[in-house]
Amino acid sequence: MIMEHHHSHPIHATRKSIDIRTVIDPILLVTFLLTGVTGVLMYFHIHFNGMGELHKWAGNLFVLAGVVHLFPNFKPLLRQLQRRLGWVLLILTLVLFGLLTGYWMKSVHPGFPHGPMPVKTTKYDTSSR
Repeated sequence: MIMEHHHSHPIHATRKSIDIRTVIDPILLVTFLLTGVTGVLMYFHIHFNGMGELHKWAGNLFVLAGVVHLFPNFKPLLRQLQRRLGWVLLILTLVLFGLLTGYWMKSVHPGFPHGPMPVKTTKYDTSSR
C-alpha cells in the first residue's frame, strides 16, 4: 500500500525579508553614543587625532539614520500623538533640542543670534619666502 503525504498548508520557499529597523536602530545607537562621547570629551578639551571629524560624521549619520527611522515608525508616532503625553514629550524634545543648539551656537559663535557668524580664515606665514 502506497501512502501519500498530504500537508494541511502549502509549502512556500520564502526569503526572509530584512526589517529596516533591525539595521537602522543599531546605527542610531552607535552614532548617538559616538556623538555623545566625543561631544563630552571635546567640551572638556580632551582631544585625540581626528575626533572632530569623527564627531561631525557620526552626527551627520545620526541625523540621517533618525530620518530613515521615522519612515517605518510613522504610524506608531501618529498614534502616540493622539494622546496628550505624546504631544508633551514632543514639545519637550523640541524645546530641549532648541536650547542645546542655541547654547552650542553661542559658545562657538559669541555674537549668535545677532549678526552674521564670523568666517574662519587661515593666515599663512609668507615671511619665510
